[in-house]
Amino acid sequence: MNAPLLLLAFTLGLAVLVAVLRREHVVAWLLAGIGAGLAALLVFAVRLDEAGGIFGIPIKVSGTWTIVGRSLVLGVSNQSAVGLVYLIASFLFAGAYVARPGRLFYAAGLVVVGLVAASLMVVPFLYAAVLLECMAVVAVLILSPPDQPGLRAPMRMVVLYTLGMIALLVAGWQADILGAGAAPAEAARTATALAILGFALLLAVPPFHVWLPSSAGESHPYALAFVILVSQAGALFLVLRFVDAYAWLREDAALFAGARWAAIGIAAFAALWGMAQRSLARTAVYAVLADTAIILLAFSSMSAGGYQLALGLTGARVISLSVWALGASVLRNAGAGDTSEELAGIGYRAPLATATVLVGLFSLAGFPLTAGFPGRWAVMASGGEEALAVVGTLAAISLAAVRWTSTVFRSPREFALPETTTLERFLLGAGILLCLLLGLFPQLLYPWVVNALSGLTGLAGG
Repeated sequence: MNAPLLLLAFTLGLAVLVAVLRREHVVAWLLAGIGAGLAALLVFAVRLDEAGGIFGIPIKVSGTWTIVGRSLVLGVSNQSAVGLVYLIASFLFAGAYVARPGRLFYAAGLVVVGLVAASLMVVPFLYAAVLLECMAVVAVLILSPPDQPGLRAPMRMVVLYTLGMIALLVAGWQADILGAGAAPAEAARTATALAILGFALLLAVPPFHVWLPSSAGESHPYALAFVILVSQAGALFLVLRFVDAYAWLREDAALFAGARWAAIGIAAFAALWGMAQRSLARTAVYAVLADTAIILLAFSSMSAGGYQLALGLTGARVISLSVWALGASVLRNAGAGDTSEELAGIGYRAPLATATVLVGLFSLAGFPLTAGFPGRWAVMASGGEEALAVVGTLAAISLAAVRWTSTVFRSPREFALPETTTLERFLLGAGILLCLLLGLFPQLLYPWVVNALSGLTGLAGG
């Protein structure tokens, strides 16, 4: 038996089945959510390349699958990361029943997750850029459903991911010439510059973030959150694998110093634009960009603890953004709109959904007692410019959230919204509770997420 082949065949087969049954929303929801969760469980639990048996039948699960001269390898170096991607997908699929982001969401979402998982397993690892490019193409079906054809934002994402793929493949070609050990500074400069460009494109940092604000104005909030969370997780793991593979890169102090100052610049940009938005979705997008800046600050510490913290912050983002998206989707599906004029007084008509939106937004900001705060507190502990950047983004995005709180609780307007169902109330309440619980007890989340770094020996020993 071959683990990568079985995992991807299971994912693709499940996606096809869900596509066929897409009109049966409950069935598609259950298949996607349970299927992704089962895949995560199997990835975490499988014992690779060890003899075993079921009912007396000897079975050995191989961790390597070779196809057209390339290999997909599932092993100790990536097992936790692959399982984590499926776990994130299962968590997001669970809320999609209430969010209702579109009939193609489950099928396309499974394909996206499968491609991201394959990007974590492919050897040579630089071919992950090609798989992430394929992921961006499939993500178009999530961001631009059949009833909204011709949206610009998804195509911008594809173009930017294509450019990122090209930059990373060229950087990888040059890096392979230099080798994994020490390399001459002049020879490494071009490879480093191309790698930085490629990762900036994949991580959607300014000025390569243009598809995010556009998507916020066009796409369903939950669909956008899914694409951001899964694609950014895949891009971050690719960054970590790249740095882990080349000692000359992870020992370049100037590179990490540059990353720190770039993160501070991104934080200032996101903070200013986040406060200026009159669209709820765009406010959340700039909160995500500010969060990306904090993740880069943690990464730039050039230490194993910093790399682990970057992963932990990514895990907290999954909770914060998905909770915001769930509340925003319930409001959108009820016809509430997205601008400050359309949402004025909505807190009186849909108090639970509104509270979910606000808690998710405050958590994205890193407000104390929410899921986003513990990681920021750890970054602030380093002091210096990092602490100022964290405090600045926390204050700016929190002020934006306070402004939205004032907006949604203005004098109530005379308009009716559909009553929320029992399941909607349960999931909205659970989202709020989860954000607050993980703010108080981050140890419930962080150890699971940072374990994904354990297989990257170069960084784990950082």
